Amino acid sequence: PNLYLLPSAQTKDKTSVSPEQMKKLAEDLKEEFDCFDKKYALIRYRDASFLTGKHVTVKNAGGVNYDAYVLDITDDFGLAVQKSDGVTEILKSGVVSIEIKR
Repeated sequence: PNLYLLPSAQTKDKTSVSPEQMKKLAEDLKEEFDCFDKKYALIRYRDASFLTGKHVTVKNAGGVNYDAYVLDITDDFGLAVQKSDGVTEILKSGVVSIEIKR
């Protein structure tokens, strides 16, 4: 795909970053992305999760909260939870906030 980097509104001077600097940034990002090991990252993410096996309250932006049990981190980095009615749901970032039940 054709991707473009546009100057942001962070500063008034849109020329503070040169085309050469942008090209170097894009090359560096591509190198990082090409080296990204999703399997390893997923293992580390699962190991670091303190939510798996916990009872939580899922707080939806729409205001409909519910209790759930955290089952696992899915292969695409979602949070698998089981609602009190037995229904499993996959939560993604930006959708909910989580409160651990004490």
